[in-house]
Amino acid sequence: MNQIALNHHHLLNRTEQLQLDFGYLNETTSGNKIFQLELAQIFLSEVPMDLEAIALALSKKDLFAASKIAHSMKSTVGYMGFAHNIGTQLTEFEMACIEENDISLLLSAFEVIKNNLEKAKELVNNSFFQSTNFVELASDH
Repeated sequence: MNQIALNHHHLLNRTEQLQLDFGYLNETTSGNKIFQLELAQIFLSEVPMDLEAIALALSKKDLFAASKIAHSMKSTVGYMGFAHNIGTQLTEFEMACIEENDISLLLSAFEVIKNNLEKAKELVNNSFFQSTNFVELASDH
């Protein structure tokens, strides 16, 4: 097994304990709760479209397209504070699409990322849109 395959094997076996980084989010938005809600809405609307686009690219074995979408997703997950976990997985997946020809390995890696992004979406939704405290704070601005 070469080094690339070893890295991707690591990706496949990594379950993320996701936590929203409110410190980072407050820092990047200067504490603006309305802006944070807008970022959360963008995250929740873009992630499903990007996941669908990667799935389509993989089904067509268009690894270049899959790598480009994964690359663009890194900023989406980054501004919500998931850069150090899901962002790292997306970087590894992006590189795997460029360097790896084993589509089954890529599909498995994509499933891990997809599952983590589903958890992240639930976390963002619960933190921003199900939390009366956050919605009340945002409406005070």
